[in-house]
Amino acid sequence: MNTELLIREEKMNTVMNLQAVIAQPIEKLAQYYGSVLGRKINVNQTLHLLNAQVAFLATVFPDCTMAIKAVCLAWFVAAVLKCREKLA
Repeated sequence: MNTELLIREEKMNTVMNLQAVIAQPIEKLAQYYGSVLGRKINVNQTLHLLNAQVAFLATVFPDCTMAIKAVCLAWFVAAVLKCREKLA
């Protein structure tokens, strides 16, 4: 019984450490975006900005069919509109 509790606690600590490792660069990026935009940006807004950047890169750089480029363009437009909504 005690070993089960220790294993469960160890797993929870591992998950919490992993979340902290993943969140740290996003928080740093939020600080950077905030300094560029001149206001405080939260993590959710940062993720929306990242989504728009990745959508832009997917639209501009790949050498693929027109159908895939159209999908990427739609993704980019949707991402920019979502950014405008979340950053307003």
